Amino acid sequence: MITQSMRATSAAESRFRIAQPNSRTRKTLVLALGRHALTPLAELQQLGWNNTVMGLYTSGHLELYSGQETRRVPLDDALDQLDVMVLLITSDSDTESIERIGEACSRRRIMTSGFVLEPPDETDINTVLDCTRRVTVSLVIDTDTDTLIESLRAVRA
Repeated sequence: MITQSMRATSAAESRFRIAQPNSRTRKTLVLALGRHALTPLAELQQLGWNNTVMGLYTSGHLELYSGQETRRVPLDDALDQLDVMVLLITSDSDTESIERIGEACSRRRIMTSGFVLEPPDETDINTVLDCTRRVTVSLVIDTDTDTLIESLRAVRA
């Protein structure tokens, strides 16, 4: 039996959340961890966010997107003064990258959430899921874009 605390809030229910920014500015980083996550990331970039940076993690560096500009920075530099890390997980996500990001966020006490953008019944994603479960505070599986958007709004990204 699913209790209220276990049940995920639907996108329709989430629209009743307070849409005003927090009194304390919160810095959020949304990272695509695989090429399959680039399309949802591009959709997110089209929306207005409060102090949120989006990017792609590859080979120990981040490609951070700001409008038409892309800048490449080391992971540690991107984590400075970060409050929330959101990982967009797909079957092509690299487990070493997930662990590296998760450990770096844990050392700095950065809240890390994972959103799996593919159904979990695919065998390719099971290894990625096992790794992600170890390094995230919250993990949402088989996420659609609307749920992802509402979740980011809930943390006032």
